[in-house]
Amino acid sequence: MIETREKIKTITDEQLEVQKQAVLTKLSEKDINLQKENGRYWNEIATHEYVFDRQDKEIEVVKSITKEEFLAHFEMVFFSDKVKRLDMELTSTAHEE
Repeated sequence: MIETREKIKTITDEQLEVQKQAVLTKLSEKDINLQKENGRYWNEIATHEYVFDRQDKEIEVVKSITKEEFLAHFEMVFFSDKVKRLDMELTSTAHEE
């Protein structure tokens, strides 16, 4: 994780834009059938969040995020005492050694 932290700290504006574009491409994908669309809506209902335009909102957030905001969020999520995380590593018995 420390290695990733160093990579993130030295990310260029161009590299961040490439990553943002990749996320935007994924977020902008249209539902390929009614089942996918139905699943999105039912997920909002099941979680009692009712944000039926979540996809559009997430796209706007990704577009507007700055490098400083990205770095601050990364530090808060992975290296802050304010956020609790549980990291697990599973190893099969065949790979115990």
